[in-house]
Parts: sequence; C-alpha cells; structure tokens
Amino acid sequence: IAQLYAKKKVDQIQNIAILTARITMVINITVTTGFLLFGRAFLLFFYGEEYLAGYVPLMILLAGMTFNSFMGPIANLLNMTGHEQDTAKARIFTSLINIGLNFILCPRFGMVGAAISSATASVIWNLLLFLLAKQRINILSFAFAKMVKTTEVGAK
Repeated sequence: IAQLYAKKKVDQIQNIAILTARITMVINITVTTGFLLFGRAFLLFFYGEEYLAGYVPLMILLAGMTFNSFMGPIANLLNMTGHEQDTAKARIFTSLINIGLNFILCPRFGMVGAAISSATASVIWNLLLFLLAKQRINILSFAFAKMVKTTEVGAK
C-alpha cells in the first residue's frame, strides 16, 4: 500500500481496499451468522453454563464488528499512507467515548452495557476513519463501493 501510494496509484489502493473489505465482510457475516444460530450451544459446549450470560454481549460485539468489516481496512490505509496521527487522534477520541458510555451504561446494564459501549465506540472510530480516508487520500474502502478501472502508466 505504501509503495502504491508513493507512486500515486490511488485507484489500485482503492481496489485492494474494497476487495479486502469484501473478503472480510463475507468472513465476518459467516462467523456472526454461525454464532447467531449456534452461539449458545458453542458457549455451553466449550465453556459451560456460566458463560451463557455472555451470549447477548457477544452478539452486540459481533454486530459492531460486522459493521466495521463493511468499512474495510481503513486504519491500515491511513497508517500506511502517512496519516497515523489521524488514526491515533480518532482512537483517543473514541476511547473517551467508550469510557463515557461505560460509566453511563455499565451500572445499569452490566455486560450488555459494556458491549454496547465498545461496539458503539468501534463503529464511531471506523466512521471517522472512513471520512478521513476519503478526505486525506481520496479512498472509499467500503465493501459495497464500486471497483475503479485502473490504467497502467504508458497504457492507452
């Protein structure tokens, strides 16, 4: 990615990002669907009855991760193109959001509140990075974005 960016081959980077997002999305949807259908049985079999209480928080976290997989490898794209400061600032901001939401939600909702806080902060982080990637490097890494036709130097 860094080499392509140095050569200003943004179209190729975008296509790699979209393809990566699509592959990640398919894997994530498969895993999430598996846990949606068989998650309770999985937890019971591998960890025992005391872990069944973690099913709902697990599903909330998986929902957040599924959304994030649609957004593609945004943090990696920004970091590999010299925008690691943006990634770090967004992480600090959303960590503060996560802490604040935990203070609000955990006392009332326990594990579910913690899962909601974490998933929400993670989604906000990915949305911020998505906007920054569009602004800074003009790349849409969204899984449903249109692949870009690339042309090689010297091609007609």
